[in-house]
Amino acid sequence: MFIAAIILSIIGFILLVLTVVSDSDIWTVLLIVVVSAGLVCFGIDEWRKKKSR
Repeated sequence: MFIAAIILSIIGFILLVLTVVSDSDIWTVLLIVVVSAGLVCFGIDEWRKKKSR
């Protein structure tokens, strides 16, 4: 899950650049979706680590 969160962070950065450069709202929506998915993956990873201790 941690690797998935890193990949989503990279995609999020690219979408952030596209959001700033472009006037389209679709990039903003995609950025919000990717950031939310990244936070969920990170949360699941942390929950699993805490559960295994």
